[in-house]
Amino acid sequence: MAKILLVEDHKDSRELIRLVLEMEGHTIVEVATGEDGLKLAPSFQPDLVLLDISLAGEIDGIETLKRLRADITFDKTRVVALTAHAMKNDMETILSAGFDHYMTKPIVDLNEFKVEINGQLSTDRSNGSRSKN
Repeated sequence: MAKILLVEDHKDSRELIRLVLEMEGHTIVEVATGEDGLKLAPSFQPDLVLLDISLAGEIDGIETLKRLRADITFDKTRVVALTAHAMKNDMETILSAGFDHYMTKPIVDLNEFKVEINGQLSTDRSNGSRSKN
C-alpha cells in the first residue's frame, strides 16, 4: 500500500488518522510540525502528504507546502490540506496555494475519509487524472 506522511499538531487527530489509514494497510509516519515534516520527507519518500494548515512551530502548512514543492523530488507528490478552516474563502486560498485537495476537520465520517484518501492516492498529480493502478 502507500506511504503517507501526516503533519498534524493535534495528538488526537494524528492518532485517529493513523489508526484509520493503518487499517487500510498504509504505512503512516506522523510528525507535529512543518519543520519535522520537511526533515523527514526526503528519507521517507511519501506517496501522499496530509498537511494541517494551522501548525505549531515556526511555519504553517502553507509555508511547509511551499518549501516541500521547492524540492523537485516532491513535484509529483500529492499534498492534501487538513484544516478546521471550513469557509469557502479558506478553501480557495488553500487550494490556490498549491494543495492538491482540501479536507476539513474534524473527521466525522471515517468511511468518507478513507474513500477520499484512496482517491487521492490513485490520482496522478502531473495531470490530475486517476491512475490505473
